[in-house]
Amino acid sequence: MFLYEKYHLNRKLEKRVINDTDYTHRPLLSMLDIKYFKDKKVLDIGCGTGTICLYLASKGSSVLGVDISRNAIKLANINSRNLGLVDKVKFLLADFTKMQINGKYELIVCSELLEHVKDHKAVLGKIYKLLKKNGHVIFSVPLDSSFLYRYKFLDKFDEEAGHLRRYNQAEFIQLIKNTKFNIVDVKKNQGVLRDYLFTSTTESKIVALANRFKFFSDLLTSVDKWLFFLEYRTWLL
Repeated sequence: MFLYEKYHLNRKLEKRVINDTDYTHRPLLSMLDIKYFKDKKVLDIGCGTGTICLYLASKGSSVLGVDISRNAIKLANINSRNLGLVDKVKFLLADFTKMQINGKYELIVCSELLEHVKDHKAVLGKIYKLLKKNGHVIFSVPLDSSFLYRYKFLDKFDEEAGHLRRYNQAEFIQLIKNTKFNIVDVKKNQGVLRDYLFTSTTESKIVALANRFKFFSDLLTSVDKWLFFLEYRTWLL
């Protein structure tokens, strides 16, 4: 079975639009300051089942979500209908590296995508051309400085997830600069705890509880901050 179809095969429908303390998406949401990203024209590349698209649509933005997985886009469309956001968000089944997109966007989300594509430089160039003047792109990539990665605990996970590479932070920042983007902010938002929880197949119940209860999300986030010396993932705006 195609890798990304398998990943989204047993995903559940969204019962609600996520809030700002949702543990799974908390690092990304911390970059999406609604003071700046409300009521925007948004493109989410690799949108999955549409969680972030629906969040931004609920804030008044007009959102286009693109994903290569048929299962993901099917669920995303059902989610948008069930949550009453079908007029604010559109989902396309497509390979971003091959598709033609018209228009420009004020915000582009490129989270957990670049490590999956062969020609990441071409993807960055395409994103740059789709960005409006004074617009913003949020990138997220896995780093080779991950504690678990450095000690060879993530080799199987990377293979199963379809990761073609991990990034050295300094080299990734230079890659972004070479594409003519101006970097506004860089954050390291994933310590060893999040790293373990999102690469383990046995810890989904903990994540589910943290997504539901703010105090638990806050607790895990605090532990993760304490473990930042073992950081893993970079978010760049």
